[in-house]
Amino acid sequence: MPDRVEVDCRLLAIVPQTPEALASHFKRKPTKSITQVLAALQILGQATTDNDHWRLI
Repeated sequence: MPDRVEVDCRLLAIVPQTPEALASHFKRKPTKSITQVLAALQILGQATTDNDHWRLI
């Protein structure tokens, strides 16, 4: 899971992305766990969403 969070943050730093787009970078396409990571980042004040496109703050 820490690897997934790191990859998500690196990808979000480049451009806002949907959970599906982030999941496509992984072999198993873990959309559900990506959504959980994004929600955690939002609670921590690290990410925000606009029309299902997430970005880092």
